[in-house]
Amino acid sequence: MCNKLELNAQTERGLTLIELLVFIVIVGIAATAILGVFGSLTSNSATLLPEKQAQAFAASKLAEIMAEPFATVVSRYNGSTAMTFPDNSPVTSLPGYTLSITTVAAGSVITSGPAVAAIPAPDRLLVTVTVTAPNGTTSRLRGIRIR
Repeated sequence: MCNKLELNAQTERGLTLIELLVFIVIVGIAATAILGVFGSLTSNSATLLPEKQAQAFAASKLAEIMAEPFATVVSRYNGSTAMTFPDNSPVTSLPGYTLSITTVAAGSVITSGPAVAAIPAPDRLLVTVTVTAPNGTTSRLRGIRIR
């Protein structure tokens, strides 16, 4: 009979109530810590939204300008402050954002480098796109347009 009890004790495996409660407490503490980190990440990401939108609009506007013919860039975009899409329709979905585009002859600004030296100064144009978000953050992108 002693052998039978020892055999049953070895073959039966399981958790005691105390082990189960300790496991639940540990998992609960870990889940609370992880959810707390995710909560702070999502609350901080909302404050970055205006800056990211300003960066995205500046990048798309600079890409649009770089795709235009050289003469059009100078005549159409220099001093522009109109928030428009490439089809010239106004951007109304970003209220509070301001845009500033400046174009200057890049000959006086950028003079170094063998590739730049091979291009005549009047054929280089420095384009600066500045977008200011409603919260005051500024995104500024520059590109060189070559004739």
